[in-house]
Amino acid sequence: RIQTPTTLIFTMSPFSYNNNLGQIHTVFITDEQPYVLFLAVRGPQPHPYTFELLVHRGYRVGSYLGEHYKPLLNALGVKSNPDNPFSTKKFLTHLNDQIPSDWKPREIPTELLALRSSSKNIEERHKHYFVGWRVHNEKRVTVENLDKTRQLIGQEAYRRCHMSNISSCWSENEHERKSITPPPHR
Repeated sequence: RIQTPTTLIFTMSPFSYNNNLGQIHTVFITDEQPYVLFLAVRGPQPHPYTFELLVHRGYRVGSYLGEHYKPLLNALGVKSNPDNPFSTKKFLTHLNDQIPSDWKPREIPTELLALRSSSKNIEERHKHYFVGWRVHNEKRVTVENLDKTRQLIGQEAYRRCHMSNISSCWSENEHERKSITPPPHR
């Protein structure tokens, strides 16, 4: 985790790439143990298919997708072909090859993180575009808002909001979206 006076590098690192079957959006989440690689796959289907892979010590990810295998193929529009079967190992190797070699701050795709299965119960789930911070004086930040902050922005933002009585603010309108900044100091 890197902090500077003007930015807070959160514990989530997003990147996207296209393969010949669709667009893959990923977020590498390092404030959970084991680490999590969250994937949102956009193929010919109208909605992305999302799933998570656990990243173990040494950055190892198993190639067995279990219940995610068939939905992933559907999301990518892959048809069964015994002469050229889909290989999860090749898919994951290609994914690994797309990981940026230089890390730099990137906008956290909160609209995709709201699709995580662990985010199903977040407060006002339809409002997933970040619009700012609200510093409370009298009122207290709600547990639900803190949970949403943790799930969509990360543990460090959650910790600062909890300690300083700050709420994250969200909208359902993409045009209101603002870049995620660190919660203000109090």
